[in-house]
Amino acid sequence: MSSGFLENSDTPAMSSSAYVKITLGKPTSFAPSLELPAGMVRWSHIELIVDKTATNKSFEAFLTWDSDGDDIAAGPTQTAINMVAGQTDTSLNMATAVFDVNPSRPSDAAQSQLYLWVKVHSDLNSASTVRARLYWHSITKG
Repeated sequence: MSSGFLENSDTPAMSSSAYVKITLGKPTSFAPSLELPAGMVRWSHIELIVDKTATNKSFEAFLTWDSDGDDIAAGPTQTAINMVAGQTDTSLNMATAVFDVNPSRPSDAAQSQLYLWVKVHSDLNSASTVRARLYWHSITKG
């Protein structure tokens, strides 16, 4: 069970030619929402949903502490992650990518702020981001 999650605050269009940055932060639409601890936490997985009708659907991703994409926090995914279409709305494509890491926030990183970098494969080029979340669990809770 997760202790909390960070959620996208922007909804950029995906690209197959370069990684696209998605800013993840403390959710404002859920109460209570917790700050991401600086340490003693396990990041379990990211959840990604994009909107575009496509045949071949997959992506690669990694997380950074900084908005420039130079200070790696987790990843990259070792292979492309296949996405599945929604069961009633087949234009929605979704997947999770497991990270399963226990990071410690560096002193120059912002609290509860991370950057998810995603590159889709050609059929999802220009797909719009619907939701991106990073789920975490406090390992001090047992």
